[in-house]
Amino acid sequence: MVGSKKRFVFLFSSVKRLAVSLCVPQPVQKAIAKQNSRLIALSYSNCPGAKVKLVCGFSPVFHNQTSVMFSFKREIDFTGYSFIVPSVSVGNVPQLAADAVIETLQLEPIGLLWSPALVPIVGAPAFEHTGGSDAITTTAELYVSQEKKLLVLQLRAPLVGPLRQTFLDELGDFVRDRKFSHAILLSSCFSHEKFDIRTGPFRYVANEQYEAQSPDAAHLKDDRWTKHSGGVIHGGGFASKLLDGLTARQVPAVVFFMYVSEGDNTAEGLMLARMLNAISGERLLASERTDFRWPSSWKHLFGTAHPRTLY
Repeated sequence: MVGSKKRFVFLFSSVKRLAVSLCVPQPVQKAIAKQNSRLIALSYSNCPGAKVKLVCGFSPVFHNQTSVMFSFKREIDFTGYSFIVPSVSVGNVPQLAADAVIETLQLEPIGLLWSPALVPIVGAPAFEHTGGSDAITTTAELYVSQEKKLLVLQLRAPLVGPLRQTFLDELGDFVRDRKFSHAILLSSCFSHEKFDIRTGPFRYVANEQYEAQSPDAAHLKDDRWTKHSGGVIHGGGFASKLLDGLTARQVPAVVFFMYVSEGDNTAEGLMLARMLNAISGERLLASERTDFRWPSSWKHLFGTAHPRTLY
């Protein structure tokens, strides 16, 4: 954008699930997008002093021109909860694992997350259990299980580089201020960076607070994964940066990642979900479930199978 014009992106519910971008003059600080008398979300960027009101059952927790905004359907005390955050990384394996957890546990969509660091997107619903025909999928969504004391943040777009650190700082503040018991950061790394062929593909990096305070720390001592000692997690996205921020805030946290190659990574997504369940003390899967399942939206990831007559 140039001059005094700013960009507003309206995401609203309709038959076509449209996403409309408008250019409006800088003096305009409030805008309302209505479709069938329902406002789903309003995202804005670079509009000093702008205020946003979310209706349709969501209430904002905090916001300003640079802050992360959490909007919840209802207020929940997250004290003692586990918080799972997937970093956008190689093969989108963490996002696939989060999808599998949300689908298998039938987690309730409890809120949305907005930040100028997030690229706004809108699409068809990712899960059949989360709503009716008017449901949509947005860039960042929060899913909860009050029974398991679990909150999952699902991210479907990478962070904007110059705004990334601000986003991570405020996400770290949210985890600290809401008194989560610990955070599990899922990530993935390029497989060609794995040099120890004697070990499996799973690695972890835990801060001192996690190893000393988390009840799940004992599960880190397992032959199925190894403590990472190689420094940078190549292709791992923001996981290491967020771990540093949580450590500075005295929040127990661990990065759990997998070496993968780009391609059809649905199998790796399910594998990472299984290992996430294992390092959580087998608390994610109910006793009657033996494995994670994928959502119906995965059917359209890579199109149809190749024709057998091709060979």
